[in-house]
Amino acid sequence: MKREYRYPLSLEDELVVEMEIERSEIVDFKVMYNTIVNGKEHQVVRYDCAHGYAHKYILYEKPKRKEMMAE
Repeated sequence: MKREYRYPLSLEDELVVEMEIERSEIVDFKVMYNTIVNGKEHQVVRYDCAHGYAHKYILYEKPKRKEMMAE
């Protein structure tokens, strides 16, 4: 079962939490901080486990970077 929760932080910013649950366990997740710049929505940072481990994407920097989360 997939679930999504949106938490407004201001008129331009929100926190989005997505998760997939199987047999009462979270098997996949994403936590995203989004903001609106010049009328367009942009992800600023995203935490997920898309590659089998938890990591953080920092999307507002050039170049974008990915960090592994501590175990």
